[in-house]
Amino acid sequence: MLRIIIFILTCLPLNAVLPPLYQDIKEIQAILDKAKNDENFNSGVVIQEITRSSPGYIIITNEFVLPIKINYEKPSMPGPVSFTVHFGEPLLLSK
Repeated sequence: MLRIIIFILTCLPLNAVLPPLYQDIKEIQAILDKAKNDENFNSGVVIQEITRSSPGYIIITNEFVLPIKINYEKPSMPGPVSFTVHFGEPLLLSK
């Protein structure tokens, strides 16, 4: 039994046994990295909240609400899933 466990652990990447929270952290970090280069996020925009939604996330700022879609790629083996981040159209908040 111990040999089977050792064999399985040596065949899988170590990040395959991490909880889903680590995938969420990678997704939020990718969103923030993309936001740094997005034209909607100028110096006056303050991110107030990032919330998970069914197709991805929603960013709420002091100026707009931005839907974000996460497209997951088919995994070849267990572990973190590769994905791409797509920003939707910002919905301006009335002031």
